[in-house]
Amino acid sequence: MIELDHDIPIKFTVFKDQYTTEPVQIVLGPFTKLLNFIEMPKIGDKNTNYCFVGGEVKGKRNNENTVSRSLITIDYDDIPVDIDFYSEVSNKLDTGFAIYSTHNHKPEAPRFRLVIPLDKSYELTSDEYRASVQYIATKILEMDFYDPASEVLSQVMFLPTVSEENVDNYIFKYVDEEPLELEPILAVAEVQRSIKHKPLVDDDTWQMILKGLNEGEYIGRNSAMTKIVGHLITKNVNPTVIYYLLSYWDEHNQPSLQEEGQFDTVFKSIYNKHRREV
Repeated sequence: MIELDHDIPIKFTVFKDQYTTEPVQIVLGPFTKLLNFIEMPKIGDKNTNYCFVGGEVKGKRNNENTVSRSLITIDYDDIPVDIDFYSEVSNKLDTGFAIYSTHNHKPEAPRFRLVIPLDKSYELTSDEYRASVQYIATKILEMDFYDPASEVLSQVMFLPTVSEENVDNYIFKYVDEEPLELEPILAVAEVQRSIKHKPLVDDDTWQMILKGLNEGEYIGRNSAMTKIVGHLITKNVNPTVIYYLLSYWDEHNQPSLQEEGQFDTVFKSIYNKHRREV
């Protein structure tokens, strides 16, 4: 049994195959629960194992019904043979992750699935998930030879299979580190997409955020502040102006971050992360 020091709780939804849209079950448990599923592959034909979405899907599988994501899952199918995929990922990603070889993997034609646990379950739009995958794959890992289907919020990923003659070539590895915080990446995605005039946050979401939030309501006060800061940075707003605009906004939160003595700390942390990434 695999044991981790950073065994974050996750949710993932299991399906019989890629054609069946009704889930078999929603699994809630530690990250090691999934790792134990993928440690040993099923011996058989391609796509004969169960498949999963790295989050919670309620009802028929589609983007609209994918209510949260606990995992980022990315398929790499066209890896240059001279690249040690595990070493590349572990050198560039300072968080926990797992990789396992997919069915058609061969030493001369490596193919891997990358699974990254998130620090919490995120309610994401299709655009937010797509932007997150793109940023991780191309900006952090600097490996753009991934399967674009990985950008789909409700994309299923098969649990591992190998043919009988390829059993010895199955590869499974993991790194036990803190999970990935997605908020800074979402903020950068907001910056990049705003430049392209494709905002990630729609009008209804802005109205919900700007009227003020109760503690634990909707996306939460910290996440709301992250979106506001990211949006204002794209407009080249002076940091002092951003600070005071957010302090006025925070007065509508119940309780406000200022009342709890957290405002300055949260603001500085979020602002500095955004500025480093832009």
